[in-house]
Amino acid sequence: MNKNTLKHIVKCSICSKDVLDHMTKCPFCNSELVSKYYTGFSEEKSQQIKKYSNIISFIILGISVLYFIVKNNF
Repeated sequence: MNKNTLKHIVKCSICSKDVLDHMTKCPFCNSELVSKYYTGFSEEKSQQIKKYSNIISFIILGISVLYFIVKNNF
């Protein structure tokens, strides 16, 4: 293992096996891991991201449809 990977290894509090510090579940015992660095998104933030990604997707879809309509009419 390289030096960069080694600094991201922590021990699982249940089975004591080495896991990476960004994992949320131990791959060996399936216990929840608490990371001091990665906390994930709050439910509110997740909803906000979904809302804005849907809006952007519909805008892109609308522009694409308009482009093909205009292209086929001329």
